[in-house]
Amino acid sequence: MATAEALAVSFAELAVVLRGGTDSSGSGDADPLRRVADGFLDGLAEISRLDAKSAALKVWLAC
Repeated sequence: MATAEALAVSFAELAVVLRGGTDSSGSGDADPLRRVADGFLDGLAEISRLDAKSAALKVWLAC
């Protein structure tokens, strides 16, 4: 059950990233292209974490 809860938290974090709710600090705010690229990279990083958690859940369910 803990794995399912971890997946739910990850999906919530991904939703925040996709809505643009991440805090970007530093000089990146002055460059709109960098801000967009950072947003995409944040989304890809979160998707990678979801893939890993999903794979762990599949292994756990298979046992």
